[in-house]
Amino acid sequence: MITVGSAEISSTPIHRDSDRLTYVSEDEDKPLIIGPMTDRSGDELAERYGYTDLERLSTSLPSDSEILDVGAGLSNLGHMIASRRPDIQWTNLDIRYSPGRIHPITETTLENLKFTAPDNVRYVAGNVLELPREIAAKRYAHIFSYYMIHHVSNNGREFGVQAIRNMLQLGEPGGKLSVGPVNFSLYSTHTVIIPETPEAVEALAAQVTGRLIE
Repeated sequence: MITVGSAEISSTPIHRDSDRLTYVSEDEDKPLIIGPMTDRSGDELAERYGYTDLERLSTSLPSDSEILDVGAGLSNLGHMIASRRPDIQWTNLDIRYSPGRIHPITETTLENLKFTAPDNVRYVAGNVLELPREIAAKRYAHIFSYYMIHHVSNNGREFGVQAIRNMLQLGEPGGKLSVGPVNFSLYSTHTVIIPETPEAVEALAAQVTGRLIE
């Protein structure tokens, strides 16, 4: 059951176009579409997040911190950062990490990534709209998410707002949320400081969503 605002959608996962996962409501009138799983490299993503190179991103992260990548897909960004920073814990979160929810070839690639991951990288299957308990139980110093909000927002702007709200609530006050792209400009991302109060989180969630998709 996915709840957005006061609306609840009972959903069943189905496959389309091999790697595209779609949630379909019981009456099948309003499909909740989750975008394709991508494999952008760590070097590419570091540049898209506004860093001159991967090393700059790596050194920007606080010592002994928890880092979260939402909608991480098949990217090796976490691998590349965590291997440089054994003091941090990096978590990749993606709804498609659940067994059987992606094409078998893609699943093999994912399993290879998991097998070769540094000890301080973990993969968690979960939906940003319904955060798993193991994700919600932690607070993160920096949260990254690239091209996930746009797919979620295809189902309605309120879905994008809730996704941003949930990520802000996961962040440590004073930490950072980096999301992109801004208005589909691939090398334009938006980074905000995590606020302390629920009221500030609510206002910032709407602001960030508007910045990304309007």
